[in-house]
Amino acid sequence: MLLLTSTLLTFSQEKEPDVFIVKSLPKDMKAITPEEYTSICHQQFNYFHEPLADQHFYKKEGMLLSYRSSADIPVTRLPLESRQIQRVSLMKKLSGTTVNESRMVTINNTRFLIIDYVHAGDGFLDYTSDYNSKIEFVYGHIQYKLADKQKATQLLQDWLQMIQLKN
Repeated sequence: MLLLTSTLLTFSQEKEPDVFIVKSLPKDMKAITPEEYTSICHQQFNYFHEPLADQHFYKKEGMLLSYRSSADIPVTRLPLESRQIQRVSLMKKLSGTTVNESRMVTINNTRFLIIDYVHAGDGFLDYTSDYNSKIEFVYGHIQYKLADKQKATQLLQDWLQMIQLKN
C-alpha cells in the first residue's frame, strides 16, 4: 500500500491549479477528501500527517497524493541546494528518521529536490520544485510501505512528468 502526498495551496480539486498545469493524472488516480486521507493513514500507516486546510488529496491503489504550492504564503527565496541542506539537516535530527538519499532531478524543464527517507517505519519520497518566474513552487511527498518503494518511486516519476509549473 502506498501513500502519495504532495501539497498545493491555490486550488480546489475542481479547478485548475494557479501554480502548475496537470497534463493528466496517473491512471486510476481519484480525488479524495481530507477525511478519507485521515482514515487511510490511520488504518494503513505508522505515521500520520495532519491535513492542512489548503491541502488536496488523491488516491491510487491505496496511495494518497496531497499537494500544495507556495502561491498564497510568504516565501523566503532559497536555492534548492540551500533548501536541501536545511531539510536534510532537520530530518536527521528527528527521532526515528533515516535519510537514505537526497538528489536533484530535472523534469519538464523544472528542477526538483527529492528526499528519500524513512520515518516511524514508513517510507517517504518528498519533492520540492524550484521557483517559477513568480517565485512560486510546488512541494509534497509520497508515503508508502517499505515493501512498495519501487512502486512509490515510479509513481513519483509519473506524477512529476504530468505536472508543469506555470511561469
